[in-house]
Amino acid sequence: RITGLNTAVADHQIPTTGSRDVTPLDFYEQDGVEYLRYGGSLLVSEDALKPIYAGRHSSTTIQASGYAKWYSIPDRAAGKTITVSSSSKGSYAVYDENGACVGLGVVKSDKATVLPKNGTIMFAGEAGAKFEITLK
Repeated sequence: RITGLNTAVADHQIPTTGSRDVTPLDFYEQDGVEYLRYGGSLLVSEDALKPIYAGRHSSTTIQASGYAKWYSIPDRAAGKTITVSSSSKGSYAVYDENGACVGLGVVKSDKATVLPKNGTIMFAGEAGAKFEITLK
């Protein structure tokens, strides 16, 4: 049920879930991106994801908000192998088009992952953490 301009609530209680689904939903926009806060989760639409740069070297930095950085995998990057390094604590995850995690790396390792077609990549770390990305 919609309760305000940017708020809603799920009124239905489902047996055996401990009413976990009865949590307020809060929609808001920040830096041109719409987010949904639902309980302890923060969600963003896949429409907000930009494609990762398909060239050999690039980098990304975690914003001051500390929110993870998400990217889509364009056709020209699919099939390439990604390695990531950083001077900060952080990690990255690669997901296939069905949302299954196909690669997970703690940054400071030499772990490499092949990028799946129509997948996504998430970088997480402290605000200001910079990730150096290599695609081969």
